[in-house]
Amino acid sequence: MKGGAADTSVLNKLLFNDAATANNAAVKWAVEMGAPLGEQNGGIPLLNAVERGNKQAAVLLLSLGADPNLLGISVR
Repeated sequence: MKGGAADTSVLNKLLFNDAATANNAAVKWAVEMGAPLGEQNGGIPLLNAVERGNKQAAVLLLSLGADPNLLGISVR
């Protein structure tokens, strides 16, 4: 992530890119590099993963610290 959080939509870009949604390693790397788990340009990463039906990415985001209680998301 060049320049810190200059591109705050990095996680959402990964979650909406069909080729990258299966690459949870890229999502994990982005979070470890400082991508915010809260609201970003393009929406909220956890909500985006849930809406797209990407359960693996949703579980990964939760394991990395995303808080479903702040979003009113029911994770089943």
